[in-house]
Amino acid sequence: DSHTRYLQTMGTYLTYKPGSWNLDGAFYYQTGKNKGAEKVSALMGSVQAAYAFDKTWGAVVSFDYLSGDKGNGDKFKAFDPLYGTHHKFYGAMDYFYASAWQGVAPGLQDAQLGVNFKTSKQVSMQLNYHYFATAAKLDDVKKGLGSEMDYQLDWNVMKDVKLSAGYSIMRGTKSMDVVKGGDHKRWQDWGWVSVNINPRILFVKW
Repeated sequence: DSHTRYLQTMGTYLTYKPGSWNLDGAFYYQTGKNKGAEKVSALMGSVQAAYAFDKTWGAVVSFDYLSGDKGNGDKFKAFDPLYGTHHKFYGAMDYFYASAWQGVAPGLQDAQLGVNFKTSKQVSMQLNYHYFATAAKLDDVKKGLGSEMDYQLDWNVMKDVKLSAGYSIMRGTKSMDVVKGGDHKRWQDWGWVSVNINPRILFVKW
């Protein structure tokens, strides 16, 4: 047997750039039914403020909220991002990248604080701190999931060639063990290096 479920996602994304500020926000609401045929009533909200002190230094602060489900209501209240873009928003270690929770759907809160530094036209770096928590309060589980620190260095070696490197660490809590599995007492880190080559092969202007 096969069944069709209809899930609707609607919302808005707004940006405003007064002077050295870069402000943006988003709000989305989900309704319909999920793949388990449960009625859905979920929401997602995001706000971000970035400020450029000068051509070298900048800072950003943001907060993301994805509603969660406690498992005791008549509607499923956990927001489903649907697509795997979590790496861009919820930390470079991908703890929340298109991966299932441990039989629960508590949602996510992500408070972020970051700084960026441009040493020259070719080299820039950024350091971001994330504090993660569940959106819904589960029985006998605290909301706090842990903290992550992400560092990234970008170097434009030459035209069309960029070298990037990064290093991240995660310090989880007991709640992370409950909702995601694993052992929060173990050291968790990740380092990476990538070379991006994007030559312009063909350009046509009409």
